[in-house]
Amino acid sequence: MRLIVGLGNPGTKYAGTRHNLGNVAVRLLARAHAPTEGIKWDNWQNQAWVYKITVRDTEARLVLPTCFMNESGPVVQKLLHFYKVELKDLWIVHDDVDLPFGAIRLSWQSSSAGHHGVDSIIESLATNEFWRWRLGVGRPGEDMPTDKYVLQAFTDSELTHLPDFLSQVVTKLKTALAQGLHSSVQRK
Repeated sequence: MRLIVGLGNPGTKYAGTRHNLGNVAVRLLARAHAPTEGIKWDNWQNQAWVYKITVRDTEARLVLPTCFMNESGPVVQKLLHFYKVELKDLWIVHDDVDLPFGAIRLSWQSSSAGHHGVDSIIESLATNEFWRWRLGVGRPGEDMPTDKYVLQAFTDSELTHLPDFLSQVVTKLKTALAQGLHSSVQRK
């Protein structure tokens, strides 16, 4: 079984921001596997929304923590234990300012690179031995702090390309579930 966690912040204030890109991607993955009557997310202990999918013979739990991203580590740790998922089967999907907008990279056992949601997970698990699906949102200009940039909405130009970008992310996640990680994206 895989545990696929889409990082983001709760509430409408953050819904359209770059920092919620991982959350949006995992929601779209759920929608791609939803029956016609719609998605029924389970509320797991008031700490996360969880949705079960199966791709070929691979079962996965899609997870949307309900806490702020910077506090997501404890929830991820509890879910790993609850579902008895090995670290090698933990996939964290998140925004990444170190990649240009639209880039998708898969990383194993890498540092957080300053991403506080990933920091929280590494701290709670006491390891960085898990997969990170890094979704490029680009870097801010020199006059803007990164924390303000990721909490902004996408530009009009980015919004034009966002549906195709997210479609690629969902396709790569589905391919990785069906055929293995080696078949889905460039690793780094």
